[in-house]
Amino acid sequence: VLQNFLPRKGQLGLYVFGDLVMTFVAVLALFYSFETLLTSIKFGSVTHGLRISQAWFLAAVPIGFSMVLFRLLQSLKRDISMWNTNEPIYHGVKLFD
Repeated sequence: VLQNFLPRKGQLGLYVFGDLVMTFVAVLALFYSFETLLTSIKFGSVTHGLRISQAWFLAAVPIGFSMVLFRLLQSLKRDISMWNTNEPIYHGVKLFD
C-alpha cells in the first residue's frame, strides 16, 4: 500500500527511519534489561518455588532484544544499500494468501 503514495526514495527513507526508531527502542530496552539482570546477579535472587537463580529467566529479555537489534541492523544495511540501485524495494513475503 505504501508504494501507491510515495516515490521509491520516500519509501526507502521511511523504512530507514522506522528501522532507526526501532533500533533506538531496542538499545534502550537492552540497556535497562541488562541493569535488571545485573542487579539480580548481584543480590542472588532466586525463584520462589524452585530456588533457581532468577537471572536465568531475566536473561531472556537482553538475549531477545540482542536478536531484535541484530535483525534491525540487517534490515538497515539492506535498505541503505538499495538507495542507489534500481533493485525493487523489499516489502516482505506474504504469510497467507
